[in-house]
Amino acid sequence: APPVLAARLLTATPHNEPLPPIDFRIATTLATNALLEGKTPPVTLFTTPGLQHLLHIHTQQRDDLFSLSPRRRTLLPDHVFEVPGRIDAHGHTLQPLRLSREKQSEWAEHARTHRHAAVCLIHSARFPDMETQLAGELMQLGYETVSVSSRLWPFMNMLERAETSVVNASLKPVMDDYLSRIRDSGRGHEIGIMTSSGSIQDEEHFEAKDSLISGPAGGVVGVGWVAAMTGRRRAIGLDIGGTSTDVCRLEGAPGLQFEHRVGPARIVGPSVRIETVAAGGGSICGYRDGALHVGPESAGSRPGPACYGFGGPLTLTDINLLLGRMRPEEFGIPVDPQCSRLALQPVIEAIEADRGYPEDEEALLLGFLEIANENMAAAIRTISVREGYDPADYTLVAFGGAGGLHGCDVADKLGIREVLCPEDAGILSARGLQKAPEQSIHAEQLRLRLDTPGAGTLLRNRLSDLEKKALDELEARRVDGAHIARRMADMRLHGQAASELVDFTDSADLPELFLDRYRRVYGYTPADPVLEVVTLRVIGSGSGGEPDQEVFPEAGGSGSGNVTDLPGTDWFLPREAMKAGVTLVGSGIIQDHFATIRVPAEWAAVKGSQGTIRIQRAATDAALPERARRMRVEARDRDRHTDTDTKPGFNPVEMEIFSSRFSGIAGQMGEALKRTALSTNVKERMDFSCAVLDRDGYLVANAPHIPVHLGAMGYAVRS
Repeated sequence: APPVLAARLLTATPHNEPLPPIDFRIATTLATNALLEGKTPPVTLFTTPGLQHLLHIHTQQRDDLFSLSPRRRTLLPDHVFEVPGRIDAHGHTLQPLRLSREKQSEWAEHARTHRHAAVCLIHSARFPDMETQLAGELMQLGYETVSVSSRLWPFMNMLERAETSVVNASLKPVMDDYLSRIRDSGRGHEIGIMTSSGSIQDEEHFEAKDSLISGPAGGVVGVGWVAAMTGRRRAIGLDIGGTSTDVCRLEGAPGLQFEHRVGPARIVGPSVRIETVAAGGGSICGYRDGALHVGPESAGSRPGPACYGFGGPLTLTDINLLLGRMRPEEFGIPVDPQCSRLALQPVIEAIEADRGYPEDEEALLLGFLEIANENMAAAIRTISVREGYDPADYTLVAFGGAGGLHGCDVADKLGIREVLCPEDAGILSARGLQKAPEQSIHAEQLRLRLDTPGAGTLLRNRLSDLEKKALDELEARRVDGAHIARRMADMRLHGQAASELVDFTDSADLPELFLDRYRRVYGYTPADPVLEVVTLRVIGSGSGGEPDQEVFPEAGGSGSGNVTDLPGTDWFLPREAMKAGVTLVGSGIIQDHFATIRVPAEWAAVKGSQGTIRIQRAATDAALPERARRMRVEARDRDRHTDTDTKPGFNPVEMEIFSSRFSGIAGQMGEALKRTALSTNVKERMDFSCAVLDRDGYLVANAPHIPVHLGAMGYAVRS
């Protein structure tokens, strides 16, 4: 396993000798890759008679309504067996679980070649005894692992429980083998696994389904650490890697969600709230259908970007390299800008053939950057504006190899005035893994109307029980500094399907907190609302430690302090050569072997006491010294250079940007409609469509909803 190899290199332990006792903290994409590539062992699902086709039928919704050759993405078990036993919705046994000798013999024979099982029976979320009994019998018949739905996710909605148990059963042997190789490399290892929720879990309480986004979760924890270190409560993380960009929002603590999708699988369970767009350093840049595009295809690591020299396509890395925003000699690997230029030429030729006149190379390169930055900004709007928060109220923490390269440009689009680039920006996810606390998450599904007599007392009692369970578990694991870190409730208007997650301190505050949240998301307060608490959640946490506070010079952000005397407007500085307390006025580049930071014309950068580089937008040019003001004006004029306005015809950059924005508006309309709906046809079957039309009633853009509506929509509006 890679962690074992790294440990041997760090401790200088030969391969034929056991490692010394090590505290391993593991975040891995192993389970994610296995799921996406279909490299998981066969799984057998045991379920209630009559429901054996549940996962095949699924929700009857197609993932891509406009695809002419749709492909089913649901993760299906290899075999399904009906279980002779059934309970009703009140826990009464309608048919006891009794396996005949023939059934036992059949299943034992099957277990010889299919060793991993998932169990999901109807009504077991509330009455799990029959599932527990069946799991014990399956182990006796020879199944090596059995994933039980009521243990993994003890909540109503059988489809979600069944899908999650099949996912866990598929991944459990993959993760067990991986962890056993680490465990067997020496004696006395302590192994903690980063979960999708951003916490460390020990082997005993770890479930394979909870590791699917453990890598990005480490980045979210890292953003929280940087925010705490610099005294910022509100932070948005921008993680730009090789194939994609991940964004997250923190309000003292990371946002959580309790259902997420990875490839073909839908998993219920706690995970950090992350939005991902296919815009990273390896995203392929090209021209098709009259518009430029960045991604979603990626060049990967092989062949990689064109500048790697392996015949790869034009990518975002090549664009930045050709614009002089990165220094080839500062890369950790050899890169060749000439290869990037050769890859750009076919794109220029395709545009010129389509438009009929020569294309300006610099304007084209800046256009690709504009599209990429717009895609990143759109992802941040999804986790902020769509949920009722103004990104301008937040600090942007830019990390990953290219986070600092695009950070200020993305911030400009969102009205954000401060960007932080931590010292270990290229490996901040690893820092998050190091600093993540051990946690225990407990929840109970209530579906309790707050106008029910005695609802307040019931809430307090249930909350007290959950807190005790969380603290008892942490105490049994000997976690230091155990405390209740968060109390949360899923709440909704009675009759709606969608709920909102509310953080609270006192359960008496829940109605006011929910209505404030509802007003943020939907823009109005419902009249005479009947509120319902769907689920109570409690997070117990150990001590994650406190960071050393980072100090920035008072003059650093205003530009009125000590401005470095760098010649010209295109300065370059290795990160290690940047001195703390000295303001650098854009436009320039700060680079090390793992990350690049670009300081645009309107911004000024200063280094803090812990190595974080703070970049702030100056309020006015008049606040700058004369020389710095002149540098900024020159750089601004150059950065804004474009000749697209003087050319005839359409602008392919604007074509792509506005197409994306209009489609995004239609998609957000649909999301709001679905979440506020009381109609089963809308909230569950999603039988609706949303579109943007022009002033004459003709279709401009639509979301991927029901196609049959869209043909009639324009006629209706024009009528």
